[in-house]
Amino acid sequence: MPAPKGNEFWKMRTKHGRERIISDPEALWEAATEYFQWCHDHPLYEQKLLGGEIRDVEKLRAMTQVGLCFYLRISEETYRSFRDAEGFSEVKEEIDSVLRSQKFEGAAAGLLKENIIARELGLKDKAQNEITGPDDGPLLVGNLSNEELRAIIERGKAGTGTTGSSSAGTGTETKQ
Repeated sequence: MPAPKGNEFWKMRTKHGRERIISDPEALWEAATEYFQWCHDHPLYEQKLLGGEIRDVEKLRAMTQVGLCFYLRISEETYRSFRDAEGFSEVKEEIDSVLRSQKFEGAAAGLLKENIIARELGLKDKAQNEITGPDDGPLLVGNLSNEELRAIIERGKAGTGTTGSSSAGTGTETKQ
């Protein structure tokens, strides 16, 4: 049976919507530190052959934003929204610093897979070599004869090529 027309039953509610899980910045920090402690108390295990028998070896559990959100039972969108909430942005920044530091230090110490953590943190090792033209500008390969190209390749093999850091004008780079 539908509610009668013109009813105002909704006004009798004492509150609207569900309770906020994280009500203030201090509660967010406290919940995050509980997650940090949980990660410390619940390491991952790897089975290794030690002394002729298979043993469980403790491994560092990386603290992640996804793991924090799961632990707090909030969505990642809710966590990201703390960036704009008054009083929460500083706490969120501090939590993010802890997460980043733990992953970086764990990878630097060889306790976490370095390449996975580097990708997670957005770190890159980027090295680019190229052969530059006589005026130290980009070498336009399309303008060279076959003999000139062979000479450049031979110089590169001998280690006497000039290197720079911008890509060649043709979009083709020569790696040494």
